[in-house]
Amino acid sequence: MKITKLILAGALLAVTACNSGKKSPESGTAQLEDTTFEFIADRFADVQVLRYKIHDFDKLTLKQKELAYYFSQAGLAGRDIFYDQKYRYGIALRQTLEAILETYKGEKSGADWDNFMDYCKRFFFSNGNHHHYSADKFIPGCSLSISRNL
Repeated sequence: MKITKLILAGALLAVTACNSGKKSPESGTAQLEDTTFEFIADRFADVQVLRYKIHDFDKLTLKQKELAYYFSQAGLAGRDIFYDQKYRYGIALRQTLEAILETYKGEKSGADWDNFMDYCKRFFFSNGNHHHYSADKFIPGCSLSISRNL
């Protein structure tokens, strides 16, 4: 858990570095924000995933961009540790879901597929098959027919 907190703290520092050089406009007029940017990336179950716009990321120095890259890689490296700490079979379950999503050849529409995708999104968002707040275990709402075409 400490590793995850360190990674998150590092990521916040990288984002802060991205926004630290932002200056107010010299003309005194407010700059209009891009109204076409979609902040809501996805919604499922009781979750709403937001995306953030990192202003002036392209103006970072090469050293700052390299730091942000290494923090993202550290987050990926710590992912297996986090899944393993939350549930004994968390890594195996994640790898199984990833394999199904990559190789499934069956019908990808209908209620069963939608319920399976909802489960996968909840699983990846919560880093396991337990609710991110209540820690209640959640199960897929789809039938076993999806497994026939693996």
